[in-house]
Amino acid sequence: MADTNKSAHTNIRFKDRLFRIIFGAEENKKHLISLYNALNGTDYGEDEAVEITTLDDAIYIRMKNDISFIIASDLSLYEQQSTFNPNMPLRGFLYHGHLYEQYIKKTGQDIFGKKLVKIPNPKYVVFYNGLDEKGDCTELRLSDAFIKPEYGKGFEWTATMLNINQGHSKELMEKCEPLREYSDFIALVRKNQKTEGFDEAVDHAVLAAQRWSCIGGYLYKNRNEVREVLLTEFDEELHDRATYEAGFAEGEARGEARGEAVGETRGKVTVLAELVVNGLISLEDAVLRAGLPEEEFIRQAGKLNIFIQQ
Repeated sequence: MADTNKSAHTNIRFKDRLFRIIFGAEENKKHLISLYNALNGTDYGEDEAVEITTLDDAIYIRMKNDISFIIASDLSLYEQQSTFNPNMPLRGFLYHGHLYEQYIKKTGQDIFGKKLVKIPNPKYVVFYNGLDEKGDCTELRLSDAFIKPEYGKGFEWTATMLNINQGHSKELMEKCEPLREYSDFIALVRKNQKTEGFDEAVDHAVLAAQRWSCIGGYLYKNRNEVREVLLTEFDEELHDRATYEAGFAEGEARGEARGEAVGETRGKVTVLAELVVNGLISLEDAVLRAGLPEEEFIRQAGKLNIFIQQ
């Protein structure tokens, strides 16, 4: 028998994430507004003007975000991550730069003119549903990536990471039913996978969710595409975790072999850098005693939060 669901195929691109489909597709705008209201304490209705500004990697090579949109005076960027990534502040910073470039061109403003260019307020949220244990809310700061953090004072860019795994961020889940159902659905698929093959795990989760008030009907209507999307997404998650664990194991092995030597070098740098900072020896003398190139000595001192005044 032909699958009557094939007509829904055009609604979903297989490379998308399920989160982006549920909250970023034009036909699901009401879910996006619900999520925005829950995060910001607002009460916008479904008829509120929402401009979807999500970057397309066909335009910006290797620059593709999950969901970005403008409501009122806010330019919001929402990213879903199934593996923890400490570089999310930097990614969000770059994404917003491109989004503001789009906005300025569209509004016909001139950043080289004498008139102050007005832009929407940036809001950046990362929705985490990976398997590593994380708190309900984590603030990730761009300044943690600065090579010399002391020079970054007065400037900061943050990514607010919210744990949306089942059982976390309960207040947010109570305010946004589509997000709670999304969380429950992912948890149900993962639970089913413990005893079933992937296709069966997704199919049974979709059947269980079809009567849910928000996203259940959409999941059921597009069940074939949902299966394809999740297969890609879960494969990516497994690959990321396998890569991380392999790298961690390799790092441990290398650490056992060279840990003593590295520790000795770091200890020497610590002592010598503190002597330089306190004016007891010159930088040139410290570099000579450490047996390192000057740039490497300064880099290691910076990583140890010991700042060399040249």
